[in-house]
Order: sequence, then structure tokens, then C-alpha cells
Amino acid sequence: MTRNFQFTPANINRDPQDNEGHAHIYINDVKYARVYSDWFNLPASALLPGENQVKVTLNANNHSEWSVDDIPISSTVSVVVPE
Repeated sequence: MTRNFQFTPANINRDPQDNEGHAHIYINDVKYARVYSDWFNLPASALLPGENQVKVTLNANNHSEWSVDDIPISSTVSVVVPE
């Protein structure tokens, strides 16, 4: 869950504004989707058998990654799909 961040789909491709934008989801380092709300349902079909890395980044309206002290604001989880 985000704090002090507003999802702003109407402002996509515009200049960055503090604390607003959208998220990007990556599966195994490949961009899978843009997210414009607090929730996203990832279908099981998006994952490969075995271990998958699912990463979410917070992005500004112009798609650049938000960061603090040059460290991108992101979270990664490992999801294991039975083979």
C-alpha cells in the first residue's frame, strides 16, 4: 500500500508532480503492466513454473521512477509456481 501518493491516470505523459503518478509491474525483469490504483490482480498465467520475481515501482506521470537518495521506490516479492 502506498502512503502520501496519488494515482493520477488522467495525468499520464505529463510533467512530474510531487507524490503522484502510477506504478509499473515487472515479472522477471520484463515490464508487464502499468497500474493506476492501489489494487491489481495478477493472473496466474502471467507467471512461469518455478520461482518468479515480481517487482512494483512507483513512477511519475512521465514514467520516470520515483526515488529517495537515488534509490528507486520499489518492492520485489518472490512467487513460486509449482512445476
